[in-house]
Amino acid sequence: MSGVLSLDAARIEARALLGQVARGGDPVVERRKTVGDDRDALKAVAERYSAREGGKLRTTAKRRATLERLVYPKMGVWQIDEIKRSNLSTPRT
Repeated sequence: MSGVLSLDAARIEARALLGQVARGGDPVVERRKTVGDDRDALKAVAERYSAREGGKLRTTAKRRATLERLVYPKMGVWQIDEIKRSNLSTPRT
């Protein structure tokens, strides 16, 4: 049985993960980074939205160009759940 941990190995792994959490780490985020799971990255989510809703919008091409020019180079690979309002800089009116 490949990929199955013994009880002792599972306990050791659980202690390691609990220690990581206690130190302020997030094992889920770390796993996403190592696995290369980019389906929840900003770029992937925005492209899925554009494919799904783009036909209904008159500004699809303009939005896509703006995202590719301004957003994707800086934040395209960020996971959606990691982006916070403080990461965005918007002028206050």
